[in-house]
Amino acid sequence: MKKDRLITISVAVALGIVLLGAGYFYFSGSSVSELPVTSANTASSTKRFKGLAEQLSPLSFDTGIFSDARFKSLHTITAQFTAVPAGRTDPFAPF
Repeated sequence: MKKDRLITISVAVALGIVLLGAGYFYFSGSSVSELPVTSANTASSTKRFKGLAEQLSPLSFDTGIFSDARFKSLHTITAQFTAVPAGRTDPFAPF
């Protein structure tokens, strides 16, 4: 019985150490160096953004559906809830 408890504690401590180590490496920052902001990078990004914007500009949406009678006949389904009395202020306090 005592041996099982020792094994459980050992596993919990080892798991805790692993989680702390993983958290340290995760939150300590990235090891990948970030690209410096240069005019070449900015120009390339701007050009790519303009290209994507040009691809999106021919898109159009038909908003006529909002004036359709079938759309206007839709209604929201709501549920009525009855008020429930509040519980204890401190649920962990002794009775």
